[in-house]
Order: sequence, then C-alpha cells, then structure tokens
Amino acid sequence: MRTSVQWEMSPVFVTASMLAALLGCGGAPGSATTASSGSTASSATSVSSADLGSARGRIAHRVQMTAEGVVDFRFVIPAPDAPPINAPPPPPGLEYRARYTFPSGGDDVMDVMIFAAPQGAPNGGPPVFVISEFLIRTDRFETSHHPSNNLMFSGRVLATPVPSPFGEIIGRLASITGGYTAGPNASFTLLGGPVSDSHTTELPTATGSLVIRAEDREDD
Repeated sequence: MRTSVQWEMSPVFVTASMLAALLGCGGAPGSATTASSGSTASSATSVSSADLGSARGRIAHRVQMTAEGVVDFRFVIPAPDAPPINAPPPPPGLEYRARYTFPSGGDDVMDVMIFAAPQGAPNGGPPVFVISEFLIRTDRFETSHHPSNNLMFSGRVLATPVPSPFGEIIGRLASITGGYTAGPNASFTLLGGPVSDSHTTELPTATGSLVIRAEDREDD
C-alpha cells in the first residue's frame, strides 16, 4: 500500500516548527538514509564512498547548477493511486521553495530540497524548515538547443536526508529537466521532473546560476 501524502494542518495557527511536524517529514538537512548494495538502509547514515559508486565528478567537471524557485502545488503531481495533495498554506511571511544543487559535495550528485523560506528572501539562504530533501546519483546530463535551450539530469535516488512525504523513494529513477539561459544570473522554466512511480514536481520559473563547459552537439 502506498504511503499517504502527509499534508494536513489544524485550523488554528501553527508555528513553522509545528507545521513541519504536521507534514510528517520536516526537519533540518543532516545525515542521509542511503541505499547501499541495492538495499535500503534502515537508519540514517552518511553517504559513503560505496554508495556514490561512479558518482565521482565526471559530470560535475562539465556542469554546475544552482536553481531556486517558489513551489506552485498545481505543478506537483502525485502517483495515480495516491490521494490528492491537500497542502496547507505556508505560515504568514513564509513561502514554499525548491532548490536544486549540482554537484553536491563535488560528486555527480544532485541535491533536491523542498523547504520554507521567508517571502522574497534571496536565493541560497538557510531554510526555516525542510519538508523534503533527496540526493540523486546522476548518471547522465544532456543539453538540447531545439526548439529552445533545454537540459536534463537523470539518475537514481541515492539518499533522503529528510524523508519524502510521498513515501520511500530511495532506489527510484529520477530526472530533472527544464529550459534555461546559462550564466551567473541564469533563469529556468518548468524546472523539475518525476521520481518514478512516486510524484512529479516542476517549478514554473526559477533563478540561479548555470555553467556548462561542453554543450551537446545536435547531431550527437
């Protein structure tokens, strides 16, 4: 049976920390529950060299990306057999955001964090609380320029420093795609993607930075 999406809130005002608890998944970034040797760890541990496998910077030498934007729940889609998302609004003065960071720790790992931040705060600030955070061991990166600039990272979920409200996702295939303009003041459109047979999250728009050292040729 699929784990229900835990997005419930009492009608009375709650603080950010109480809301995180009600989400059933909130916390601060920390040790990661990991998949090792094809199995899921039963307790939170650090990501080890064995877990990283080949994720040792081959793609990280080619591309670096940070992107952040406001989560619009119209663009968050659960699996067909999961209940509809009934997310509470953020507490006054806060907004829900997603942050994508590649590479994470210098390895071919994408860090995906869903969190609450002060409304209008600059990108990159500390989260008020974290709703979900997972790491994708990235096996492939591609760019295309027709009909517009677009990119794709793909791989497998390696660890969940903060467990997902959509249930167990370690070991699932995942991809991050989007349109982009590169540079130190990069912009992105429809950035995000599916965690296979779990859920899909897309940011309508995001901003950050993007450096690509070797673009794909269209005839590759």
